[in-house]
Amino acid sequence: MMKYNIPYKYIRAFLKYGTIKKLTNFFRIESQKHMAATYVCGYPYTLTVDITNVCNLKCMYCPTGQGKIGRSKGFITLPRFKSIINELKEYLYIVNLFNWGEPLLNKEAFRMIEYVHRNNIFSCLSTNLNYCNEKMVESLLNSGLDYLIVSIDGASKLSYDKYRKGGDFEIVINNLKYLLNRRQNLNKNSPFIIWRYFIFPHNEHEINKVEYMAKELGVDKIEFEQGKIDIGCQLSNINRVSPNNNKFKKCSWLWHNTVINWDGGVSPCCLTFYEKDDFGNIFENGFKNIWNNTKFINSRKIFSKKTNKIRDVNVETVCHRCVKNSLSQYAWIK
Repeated sequence: MMKYNIPYKYIRAFLKYGTIKKLTNFFRIESQKHMAATYVCGYPYTLTVDITNVCNLKCMYCPTGQGKIGRSKGFITLPRFKSIINELKEYLYIVNLFNWGEPLLNKEAFRMIEYVHRNNIFSCLSTNLNYCNEKMVESLLNSGLDYLIVSIDGASKLSYDKYRKGGDFEIVINNLKYLLNRRQNLNKNSPFIIWRYFIFPHNEHEINKVEYMAKELGVDKIEFEQGKIDIGCQLSNINRVSPNNNKFKKCSWLWHNTVINWDGGVSPCCLTFYEKDDFGNIFENGFKNIWNNTKFINSRKIFSKKTNKIRDVNVETVCHRCVKNSLSQYAWIK
């Protein structure tokens, strides 16, 4: 029997934007994920569109912040963004408009959010909130955005500056205060606002203080996550192996979620950074022609019960490197 552990965000999206067709697709995908089907009849119900890979900060553990060049820098245009949504909107519950850059740097970000909302899809944005002003706050609150994540990794300038290089703690807090006050004044209950706090040795002592600050400001939720080192570069922080039985943990991204980069490159998950690891380009081929291509099928084979050893898969992708990094300690894969 399948077990569903559905995050709160998904519950909100399912209740607010559900249709019979989306629900049918959801159960079809979940069933095939459970069976580890390599050819998927259905389409992802969650989509990440990286509307820009340009960022205004230089966070030390982020490949963008480190200045690594994974693909050319740029911004997706509104017409191209619409074409992505138009192809998949009948199946989508959630669209995340961020990944490797600061989405508010894209001047058409609010119109993109509006388009997602107009097409009956839950929208989510993550921002460092350094590049923001009163006019942008008004646009954000009137865009129909459902979920806003604000990344602030400190309760003081000293701790914040250690990771968010180039950011300004006071500007971020003032922007967050203004955003929350305007939402209250406009009598809106959306977007649902999350304060996301990455925990590092230099800021873990401020957890109690930041919980108090978040409560005083009136954010809807605070999320603590362990800070990751060199995320997206070598995938070395990912562990796809169960410590008890040396079996693969199934990567659900290959069935229910996918990433579209600003240039149309289709990535299998949000941790893939380099263009060379793309599985295709949506602007050249269309997503439905990519979803079951050789790279996707061979990546899903890693987790298939019929081919549960990495050596049984003949075409390597970034997913194989991810699993190899996790399994290198085990002699049985040699």
